[in-house]
Amino acid sequence: MYTSFLASDSGKVIGEATSYEANLEYNVYESYWETVHQVPLHDLRKMTDRPTLNEYGFTYVSGRDVKSIKRLGDFSGDQKKALTKDSVKIVEELINPTLAISYSSQFRNPMMKYLGEPNPNLHSDLSPEGAQKTISWVEKRFLESEDPEEKAFGQLLSTKAYNVVILNVWRPLSKVEADPLGLCRWTSVAPSDRVDSKIVPDRAGNALQAWNYGDHQEWFYLKEQEPHEAHVFIQHDGRANDGHGMSVPHASFVLRENEDKPKRKSFECRVMALFPKK
Repeated sequence: MYTSFLASDSGKVIGEATSYEANLEYNVYESYWETVHQVPLHDLRKMTDRPTLNEYGFTYVSGRDVKSIKRLGDFSGDQKKALTKDSVKIVEELINPTLAISYSSQFRNPMMKYLGEPNPNLHSDLSPEGAQKTISWVEKRFLESEDPEEKAFGQLLSTKAYNVVILNVWRPLSKVEADPLGLCRWTSVAPSDRVDSKIVPDRAGNALQAWNYGDHQEWFYLKEQEPHEAHVFIQHDGRANDGHGMSVPHASFVLRENEDKPKRKSFECRVMALFPKK
C-alpha cells in the first residue's frame, strides 16, 4: 500500500480521456472514440508535498524561464534548441546521470496541424518492446552522427555498460486554460491495466504503450500550469528488475467547464540518460 499526500479533495475535477485500439492490419494505434473515461484529476497544487520521481514516476519543477527566449511560442528552431537544452539540464539536475541527451522533441499547437494536437488517449511513450527498439535506433543514429555530443553518447551507449532511463520533459507555452496534461501515479497502476495489443514497434508512432483506465488509478494535473513549470516523467527505466520499470501513463484531458477556452500549446522533450550497470 502507499500513502496519499493529498491535502484534500477540494482540487479534484473530472477530466475526459479516451483509449487507443490496435489496428493489426496496419500495425498502428488508432483512437477509440466510443469509450470516454471520466477520470478524477487531483490538483498537484493542493498536495502537501511535491511528488517525486521515485514514488510517483513524475514530478514538476518551477522557475524554469529560459532567459534567451524573449517571446515564448514562435515555434522557431532557435526556441526549440533553447527549450531542449533546458530540458536536458532539468533531467541532469534531478537524477545526476553519467550522461544525458535529447533524442526527440516537438511542439504541439492545434492551430498548426503539422505540429500535432494534444493527445487525449491514455498512453505512455514507450512499451517494453518500443523502448528497446528506440534505444537501438538512437544508438545507430548517434553513432552515424557528425554532432560530437551525439557521437559520444552513441559510443557510450554501444558499450552496453550502462542502464538507460528515458524521461519526458513537458511544458506549456502559455498558461493552460484547457486540455491539461494528466499524469498517473505509477504505484497506482496495475499490471492488468497494460494493453497487450500485439503491435510490433517498427517506428516511433507505434512504439507507445496503450493503457486501460481503472478507478484504482490516481491521476493528477497542475491547475493553470505556467510556462515556467515543467512536468518530468519517466517512460523507461532500464535499472528496474524487469528491465523496463516505470512508464508513466499520461494524456491530455478535456475539462467540460473549460471547453470554450483556447486549446493549449506545448513543448515536450524526450531525454535519454545513462547510469553505469552495477
